[in-house]
Amino acid sequence: MSKGEEKLVRLRNVDKILVCFICSFVLFSVIVSIWPESFGESDNKYLKKYIYDESGRVEKELYYDENNQPVMWNGKARGVVRAYDRNGRNYRVTYIDECGNPVNNKVGYVTVQREYDSMGHIVLESYLDDKDNLIAISTGQYMTRYDYDSEDRKIATYYLNAKGQLMLNNSGYAFVKRCFTNNGSIVSEYYYDLNGKPIALEKGQYGVKYIGNKRKYLDINGKELFQLDNFMDNNPWIVVAFGLAFCYLVSLLSKRFQVIAILLNIVIVLYKTMAFRDFSGINVIPFWSYTQFFKNYRLRLEILNNIWLFIPLGSALVCVVKQKWTLLFPCAFSILIEVCQLLFGIGFCEFDDVISNSLGTIIGAILANIFIKVKNGKRYICKS
Repeated sequence: MSKGEEKLVRLRNVDKILVCFICSFVLFSVIVSIWPESFGESDNKYLKKYIYDESGRVEKELYYDENNQPVMWNGKARGVVRAYDRNGRNYRVTYIDECGNPVNNKVGYVTVQREYDSMGHIVLESYLDDKDNLIAISTGQYMTRYDYDSEDRKIATYYLNAKGQLMLNNSGYAFVKRCFTNNGSIVSEYYYDLNGKPIALEKGQYGVKYIGNKRKYLDINGKELFQLDNFMDNNPWIVVAFGLAFCYLVSLLSKRFQVIAILLNIVIVLYKTMAFRDFSGINVIPFWSYTQFFKNYRLRLEILNNIWLFIPLGSALVCVVKQKWTLLFPCAFSILIEVCQLLFGIGFCEFDDVISNSLGTIIGAILANIFIKVKNGKRYICKS
C-alpha cells in the first residue's frame, strides 16, 4: 500500500470515529434529557457530625467529606450552630466556617432567625449578617412570612423589607400562593403584586403549573401559556433536533446566508443568556455541575442546553471561516457573556457554562465537517 493510500485509509477511519461520536452524543443527549429521574443518589455525600447540648438537642452540625476533611456545604459554610427557645423550637441558625466563625451562606446571610405560631409552624424568617443586622438576601427580601392551611401545607410566601412591609423581590412579585394535590405535592403557583393583584413575570407568566419535573407557564386565567423557552425546556429533544437541522442546512447555504446564520445565532445566544433573567449567583469552580449530571435533572438539562446552544454557532463559523482558530471566537464570546452576567447582575455566572459552550463549539465544527463531506466529498474544510 502506498503512503497516499495509507493516509486515505487513516482519514476514512477518523471520519468513521467522528460520525460514531456524533451519533452517540446525539443519542445520549436525547436519552438523558427526557429521562426525568436521577441516575444515581441525589444527596451529596456529606458526613454529618453532631454536637449536642445538655438537653440532647443538636447544637452544632458539621460537614465532612469521605476523608474526614471539612467540606464547603452551603456557600463558604462548613456547618451550622442552632439555638432553641424555651419551648425547644429551633429559632436561630447560624452558618459557620471550619474555625467556628460566622460566615455567609450561598444565599447571602449569616443567620436566620425564626418566629413560630401556636401550632409550631415557622411563620416568619429574618435574615441577619454577622453583626445581627437585617440583610437583603440574593432574592431581594430581608424577611419572609408564611401562611399555612389546615393540613399544615405552606400555601403562601410573602417577601418583606427591613420594616416588615411587603416588597417586590428580585423576580418582580410580592408574594406567591400555591395549590396542592391531596398527597401534598405542589400543583401550581401564582404571583401577586403589592396590591394583591396577579402580576406577570419576565416571560409573561402569571403562574406555573408543575407536572413531574416539567414546569408549564400559566396566563392570568390559569390556562397554559405557550412560551418558546418554556416549551423547549419541557421538550429537550427539540433542541437536539433543531441543532442538527440547523447545522445541516447551514452546510447547504451560500456564504452570504451562512454569515446571516452566524448573526442569527449570536442573537439567539444573547437572548437565551442575557434577556429576562434574574441574578442568581456566581460559581467559578470548574465542573461542579458536571459532578451532579446524573443526579440532578435540572442541572443535566442545563448542561445539555448550554452545549447545544453553541453547536449551531460553531458549525456556521467553520463553514464561513475555514480556519481552526475560528473556534476561539465562541469560547471568547462565552467568557464575555459570563462577565456581563456578573457585572450587570443577570443570570448565574459560572465557569461550567464556558466549558459547555466550548464543547458545543467543537461538536458544531465536527458536524459541519461531516455534513460538508456528505455534500461534496471533500476530506476537510478546516485548514491548519
